[in-house]
Amino acid sequence: VEALRELAASTQFVVITHNRGTIEAADALFGITVGDDAVSRVISLRLDEATAIADRAVADRVARVDGRRERAVADPAVADPAVADRAVADRAVADRAVADRAVADRARAG
Repeated sequence: VEALRELAASTQFVVITHNRGTIEAADALFGITVGDDAVSRVISLRLDEATAIADRAVADRVARVDGRRERAVADPAVADPAVADRAVADRAVADRAVADRAVADRARAG
């Protein structure tokens, strides 16, 4: 992977792999999939764009979870303990997603 990174400054590569480390080092991914209609489709993903989209989605999710939790705690007449518990559980999932993204970013940075 390090050799590819060094050479990538002056050369483009097309690498066919299922190796996770090599995939994580890529700038873009391309794949072929076949749908139920038996038609092949090319799928592409620029990782910098995907990372930005994922980060926004996680931030939105955290904001929604925090809002539900605040409403559940702030209004005891409406609050259902199950709603508050679910909000806390959702926040834990969102926090885990943020942590996983940070680990992946550190690994990618080398």
